[in-house]
Formats: sequence, structure tokens, C-alpha cells
Amino acid sequence: MKDPVPRNPEPPVADEMETAYDRIQELEWSFAQLPILHAAAETGLLGLLATEDRIPAAEAAASLELHPAVTVKVLRALTAMGVLRSKEDTFEMREGYRPLFDPGSVIYHADGQRHIFELSKMWARELPGFLKTGEWAKTPRDPDSVARFVGSMKALSYGMVGRLHQALDLSKSKHLVDFGGALGTYSIELCLRLGHLRATVIDIEAVTPLTVQEIERHDLSDRIGVVAGDYYDAPLPDDMDVALFANVLHMEQPDGAARLIERAAAALRPGGQLVVVDFTLAETRTEPRLGAFFAINMRLFGDTYTAGDFRDWMTAAGLTDVTCTDLGPNKFVLVARKP
Repeated sequence: MKDPVPRNPEPPVADEMETAYDRIQELEWSFAQLPILHAAAETGLLGLLATEDRIPAAEAAASLELHPAVTVKVLRALTAMGVLRSKEDTFEMREGYRPLFDPGSVIYHADGQRHIFELSKMWARELPGFLKTGEWAKTPRDPDSVARFVGSMKALSYGMVGRLHQALDLSKSKHLVDFGGALGTYSIELCLRLGHLRATVIDIEAVTPLTVQEIERHDLSDRIGVVAGDYYDAPLPDDMDVALFANVLHMEQPDGAARLIERAAAALRPGGQLVVVDFTLAETRTEPRLGAFFAINMRLFGDTYTAGDFRDWMTAAGLTDVTCTDLGPNKFVLVARKP
């Protein structure tokens, strides 16, 4: 079966020079969206709108002690971005965005938004030198940075796990191992949906105390175990019949990704499944746009890959029946079976 091909939206068709000028302006001014979101999140404006039905701009500004004229401009910009609806300077958040910005929601996106904002500043600082020398300053691993990063991964995972559940057949699976599983969001949500499933989450020691807390919060300690260590050599359970790599293999160079797939495949029980959720590029490696961007974010320690890359590694590891399913914008799931 032919793999689905990611596509970028086509730019407007017009005179080439005029189109290029308009497109460059659009690309240059796209920077504004991130600081607008960041300011609205950090001041509580997005949180207020996520929990109110409709609110006049003046009332929102007074409630949060914000400058009224600037508040109107920011709310109008958020409306232009598609996050809000407005009528005569009264604003409401579109339903799909409410869970992301409601502080009481399980998919509250504050950590993810802060992580991306800090990342944008790092890109502006580091990318010119990286382009010249291939060197990029090391990212700090202090407790606050680790917590912010895994929090952002939690929000991302919540957005994908329902689609993944629909795409997989886990009706006969018993033990899922979540390689580099961070807070264990995929394991937790799949176990909540499937009462027969157990899971083991593997991640580094800086992360696993947070993983344990998250599992305990969902009262799943009796069904989800945690292993602190490197997923290249951490012990794997004898009864593993699902190996999950969710947003992990892009952190590896090709030889590392192939070695991880080979290791998991060797440990899988016969009939078991190896599952990869990740950015998946078209064969040109230029589409979708986010996947091409993310390859830069992985600097020289990782990369983004095509469905053909994943398929080749799975096949070389002795796996069969490889399928590739589109999970939505920018993400695909590849599944292979062990004979």
C-alpha cells in the first residue's frame, strides 16, 4: 500500500515577483504570532477567555489589570489568528482552543507554549552560528527546564493519543513498552481506554520521578511500571508485545534509530507490534513544512525521516506487514509486526 504523502499548502498563484514579495512579508511577519500568544498566556488573558463565554475587551483588561487599548489590539490579533471570535470588541475563544488554555484542563498547554517561546529565542540566537559551524549551545537540564519540556510533551501527546488508539488494534496486546515515554501520557491514556493493557515507561533519571507522580495521579501504579535509564540498554520485559516509539526516533541519527528498532524488534514476542509515531517527511524531505523545520531543531544529534526510512529499518530488523497511517497534520503512525 502506498504511503500517504505529506503536502505543504501551495502559495498563491500570481506574478512571480509580486507573489515572492507578498510571501516574504507573510513569512517575516509570522514571527508576531508567537509573542502574541505568549503575552496573552502569561498575563492570564487566554486563561480568562478559555473559562468565560463572552467578554468585552474593557472588562477583560480591568479584570487582569491590563492596559485597555493594548488589550483590544491583542484580542483583535488573536481573532485574526483564528483563536478567538469577536463582535464589536466583545470576544470569545473558539471551542477547540478552550482545553488548551484552561488552567484546569488535563491538556493545558502553558508548558508547551512557554517551551516553544524559549525555543524561538534560542533559534534566533544560535541558528546563524549553527549554519556556519554546526555548533549549538547545549540546552540546560535543570529541573525547571526538564519539567517544562516534559509538560510540553504531555500536551502534544494528549492531542495524538486518541487518534493513535483508533489507528491501532491492541485488543489482544498485554504489555506495552513506552520508549522515551516522558510523563507516560501515551501509556496512561491507552491503559485508561484498555482495561487489559499493562505498560512500562522507560526514560532518563531526570524525568522518571515526574513520570511516577503522573502515573500515581491517575491511580495506575499497579498497571504501569517505570524504568529509569537509557533506552539503548535498559532491561526490557520478557512479555513485551507492543514497542512504542512516540516522538522519539527523531532524536536519533539514522544508525541510532535503526539500532533502537532492531533492539525492540528482537525483544518483542512473536506476533507483537512495533509502533512509531513521529514527523514523517515526503521523499523530497521538504514536506510537510513543520517536519523540515523540526529537522533543524534536532541539530546534528537527530533528524526527521521519511516513511521509507522507517520501513527500511523495520524490515531490516525482521519485521513484516509495515503500514503507514496519517494521524493528522504533520504526524504519521507506522506499525510493523514480528512474525
